[in-house]
Amino acid sequence: MTTTNQKNLIKSPKLLIVAVVLGVILNPLNTTMITIALPSIKSEFQLTSTDIFFMGVTGVVLFNLLQFLALEQTTATNVGLISTLKTS
Repeated sequence: MTTTNQKNLIKSPKLLIVAVVLGVILNPLNTTMITIALPSIKSEFQLTSTDIFFMGVTGVVLFNLLQFLALEQTTATNVGLISTLKTS
């Protein structure tokens, strides 16, 4: 894949960075909403406290992993690391 094709993959890298930053800012709000809903979810689906704990941990880990991957992809493309690594 050439550098020109890489730039076409992300049409607006600045917009992607803004989206990732908004995700970081809104994550505590999302966590708060889920925390308030947990007792209802627990009783509705008859889950144990351990189930709820693992659901929360899994959600946080997945969110942070996806956020890291999106930011790393944007940064690597903007700096030119992807084309540099592929030619090495």
